This record gives sequence, structure tokens and C-alpha cells, in this order.
Amino acid sequence: MRRGRKLAEQEVLAQAHQTLNLIVERKGASLSRLRHELLRLRAVVRRLPTRIRWLDDVEPQPADDTLRGTIGPQWPELGFYDGDTHHPDITESTESVGDAIDDLVDIAGDIQKALLLRASTGAITSITSSGT
Repeated sequence: MRRGRKLAEQEVLAQAHQTLNLIVERKGASLSRLRHELLRLRAVVRRLPTRIRWLDDVEPQPADDTLRGTIGPQWPELGFYDGDTHHPDITESTESVGDAIDDLVDIAGDIQKALLLRASTGAITSITSSGT
């Protein structure tokens, strides 16, 4: 493996652990800190190859209610939002409603799956370059 990619993978792993820990164990962190960590995770992941996919024999599973029960109380000020404008006010004209807790549950679940797969394979082969 190329040295640059290995460093990028290490940075992704470190940031993934940090972001996951913040999501499930808030420890007094602000929403601003959560936003910063999520943006940082996105930035380091983008340094990996641009065409990524789950291995053919790995099917991501939907996050379970246990994870929602852990995350929801950590971030009680988060809730529903207008899915089109991302504004927290839901009005009669709102056509699409998003759920910020559900979004965090999905992100945390994806991070957990990637970290578990990484631990079982010894490399970030859970996310591999696709040949297409």
C-alpha cells in the first residue's frame, strides 16, 4: 500500500473513532463541535479514492433502535427539520421532513460497520476502490 494512502487511512480511522465517540457520548460537547467533527470526517474520507463501495459480500445493515436509544438522549435539542430547506421549523408547506437524530444514527451505524470490518480485515478494505 502506498504510504500516502496508508496515512490517509490512519487519519480516517482516527477521525472515525473521534466522531463516533462524540455522537454516542456527548460529554457536554456543543452542536458546533458536532458539526466540526462531522465536517472533519467528511474531509478526511474525501482524501481516499473517489470511487468507493462496500465489498460484494458485505451488506450494510440499517441501524437498530438500540443505537437510536443511545444517541437520542445525548442530543435532545435535535429533532425534525424541513428536508428541503434544512430549517428547523416545520410548516404546512413543508413537503419533506428530516430527522436529525435519525441522521446521526445512520452516520454512527455506518462508522461502526466500517470500523468493525476494518478490524476484521486489517485494512480499510471495507471501503475499496471500484474498478468502474
